[in-house]
Amino acid sequence: PGFGLLPFFMRQRGEWELNLVINESQPLWEYLRCAEKPVVLYGMGDGALKILAVCRQYGIPIAGIFASDEFVRGQVFRGFPVLTYAKVHAAYPDAIVLIAFASERPEILARFFAISRQHETYAPHLPLFGDESVVSPAWLLAHETELEAVYERLADSKSRRVFCDILDYKLSGKLTYLEGVSRRWDDLLTLFSWSDRERYVDLGAYNGDTLREFLALTDGQYEHLDAVEPDPKNFKKLR
Repeated sequence: PGFGLLPFFMRQRGEWELNLVINESQPLWEYLRCAEKPVVLYGMGDGALKILAVCRQYGIPIAGIFASDEFVRGQVFRGFPVLTYAKVHAAYPDAIVLIAFASERPEILARFFAISRQHETYAPHLPLFGDESVVSPAWLLAHETELEAVYERLADSKSRRVFCDILDYKLSGKLTYLEGVSRRWDDLLTLFSWSDRERYVDLGAYNGDTLREFLALTDGQYEHLDAVEPDPKNFKKLR
């Protein structure tokens, strides 16, 4: 087997059979290290700190940092003045954008994809807690048995495609692999059946966003509900 598609193979009857295919072969960080374009970060916080650390590790220079316009107040983040997207776009029209925070809000996701139409854009997948390993060709091969086991147990072709897309995304950081992965509300309506006898526990309830979602799904009719939020500031929002 060639390395171009980084395939996983399963040996049967003395022959190699293609089982699970990963399309990407070059980790994002290796690509960025060789890219001849300025690299800018979109966002501040834990994600940005993690990306800055990895970029230092790989010798990838960062040209600047920008935030959503509503969060730009002349602040400085790790020595970089925080700019608006318009200023970054004007200063670095050929920049590679690294998204440094996560969101599932439709308006934020729309902003991500809008930026990707103007700039080469990636959303690096990095662990924030615990295990520091990242998805790489070596990681995929080291976990071949476990990945194959999951893939074989998925019940339909769409689930298998999503599984491969997620691995390709984690390896490459490319947004295209996330576009068709899942639509949360559709999943909630099609994968679950809802009744007035639900018992729901929300661990990490934040400000009640998923509670409101649950109430909408059950039309406010349920048997029991618990919400747990350990962060004091978020707990006040939840109350």
